[in-house]
Amino acid sequence: MDSNAIFKLSYGLYVVGVKNGTGFGGSIVDAVAQVSMADPPNLILSSMKRNLTCQLIREEKEFTLSILPANVDPFIVANFGFQSARDAEKWPNVEY
Repeated sequence: MDSNAIFKLSYGLYVVGVKNGTGFGGSIVDAVAQVSMADPPNLILSSMKRNLTCQLIREEKEFTLSILPANVDPFIVANFGFQSARDAEKWPNVEY
């Protein structure tokens, strides 16, 4: 992980992604904070407990975090925020 990315964290929106075998989960979160600059750096991430993404993070113990810019395409927010990965494939709709 590029530790310089930690310094770019601020209040905003993020896409959290997680891979589980051949499947992917992903959701929008707005609560991420730096806890320490230990090696590896520690973050706090708040995710809805019943989301598939949260379940996959608990199982896989790792995730990606993409910082969304202020001018993010509303499609990204709708794609990752307004549907469940249990019901829809989110990742084929975006480049990653």
